[in-house]
Amino acid sequence: METASKKNKNLCWLFLVIFSLFAMNGCQRPEEEGIIADPSPKNVIASDEEFSEMMITLGNQLINPYSVENMQIAVERVIGEKNLPLTVRLQPTHYYVRFLPASDEELEALESDAAVDELFEYPLDVEITSGGAYYHDPSIPEGEITWQYTTVPINYRFSNIEYEILEELYLSGRASSQTPLFNTPANSPATITYEDIELVSLKITNNFDPLDSIAYARGSWNPSGTVKVWDHVLDDYIPIKGVKVVAQRFFHTESAYTNDNGYFQTASFKKAVNYKIKWETGEYDIRSGTFGQAVLKRGGGKHTSPWNVNIEKDKIQMYYATVHRAAYRYHYQDIDGLRRPGYSSKLKICVYDKNGDSYGMNWANIDPFGILPDIQIWAKHSGTYRPSNGVFSTTAHELAHASHRKYMTEIQFAQISDIIVESWARAVQWRVTQIEYASRGISDYDVPSWKDPERRHLQDWTSGEDPEYTPLFIDLIDNYNQALHNGGLPSNRCPCGGTFDGANCLVYTAPAGTTPLIEADAFWHTRHPLYSCPLTHVPSTRGNCFVMDIPANCLPFTYGQGMYFRPAGNADYPYDDVAGYTLAYIESTFLRDVYGLHSLK
Repeated sequence: METASKKNKNLCWLFLVIFSLFAMNGCQRPEEEGIIADPSPKNVIASDEEFSEMMITLGNQLINPYSVENMQIAVERVIGEKNLPLTVRLQPTHYYVRFLPASDEELEALESDAAVDELFEYPLDVEITSGGAYYHDPSIPEGEITWQYTTVPINYRFSNIEYEILEELYLSGRASSQTPLFNTPANSPATITYEDIELVSLKITNNFDPLDSIAYARGSWNPSGTVKVWDHVLDDYIPIKGVKVVAQRFFHTESAYTNDNGYFQTASFKKAVNYKIKWETGEYDIRSGTFGQAVLKRGGGKHTSPWNVNIEKDKIQMYYATVHRAAYRYHYQDIDGLRRPGYSSKLKICVYDKNGDSYGMNWANIDPFGILPDIQIWAKHSGTYRPSNGVFSTTAHELAHASHRKYMTEIQFAQISDIIVESWARAVQWRVTQIEYASRGISDYDVPSWKDPERRHLQDWTSGEDPEYTPLFIDLIDNYNQALHNGGLPSNRCPCGGTFDGANCLVYTAPAGTTPLIEADAFWHTRHPLYSCPLTHVPSTRGNCFVMDIPANCLPFTYGQGMYFRPAGNADYPYDDVAGYTLAYIESTFLRDVYGLHSLK
């Protein structure tokens, strides 16, 4: 967990709830050329409606043009118009169905089932009157997974997940609409294609939109566009990679993921489409609140133009996008050799448009039953939306916990002291956020001079602050000694001995022709080949010349002919005289064996 100040320790109520559950239930574990613009397009920047933090609103029930009944009427009309001596009886190819998963495991099973088409949280045969960030069926209690609408083949074998078949569909020509569907007399040049039937059925059910005329007139087209999000540090919109964009019209859905430039392009359509972003990948799922799927559903009706989205600052969608940026980097991009979380099921990352007691929480740290969401992120602190880099950093912090927990066993992880758990996550968020902004042109992000109000770098952490969220692991990597750079230096810079030379405490300069040494907690130098040790320097049994004992808690070193102590600094700050490690080295070689400061040492 990453806190705003002191971590909230009052978790008794949580454990009481979990204990009660356990007692009752037991242990549960660049736009394309040739694209014709919409008559009234919104294809540059998404409208405020599209960034609505409210629920998607539904309008009128639509007559289903793809029902077997309506497609049968359409095919008979096409046969009559083409004057073909045919009698055709269409058979259903798919079911329009909705599932009601009882758990995240059931939902993930549906999402991973290759026979199940794209899942939607709202009906596919209902008008969308306004876009939004999520949808939850009013008949389903808040806090439970809502209905999931989709299509499955007619021979689909249903599992024990609750479902309801809403209608039988005829979708057989969806993949190749120009292929003749039926054998016609050899002396007849006329054929019937799926497109013929679909077009007629859209018209007779009053679902043929004026934009469909544009789409059908030009042939097929590929929905495309670019997704960008505002970043407070860069003070600009930046492209985001790995965003899943879904183009859909009734039961025809195509999706694509954005590339490095934020650009996407789906497979082709011949109709106008609806767009949405679904904030998920194969490794994680971003929630709107605790259980709802986070989406960006485009409003404004159907479209035949590219969708170029600039997600504005201080909107809940900005936080979904920023959490996605961090999670995508942690799972798929450069993180300096650190381990990926690597869970067998998707991580559930919940984003809240409100204040929290902390910036973020990793519930699995305190929930051995797996009931609660994996990660929670709050968009606000003290009533104010947080900066995007802060939310990015918090997400990396919580993912570091998830990865650390996976690296260990649950029992082992529970035994690790808070200073190790939280200081490790702080170091990972520090490094991963550095990498992210370096990749976007800020090479000095998060150096100690960086004035971040949320203090990601921790180089002004003092011994009087939270003893768990420390720069312990950061100090093994960086070359910045905060005790010497934060002011408040003592008047006596050389309490261990020596004379302050402006940088260090010079104890003694070894004679020319000798070599300074540190042995057995003492300074020595080798004996000159032409003379004995100076009178005050007693030779050792090895023949070296003794200079002085090194007092406890002093930091000695040699440089050139000099023997030195590190100077005293501000005792309120950690004295960071260590550098050269990497987080990947720490993680791969000894983190598994670290439970506290003693084992770390």
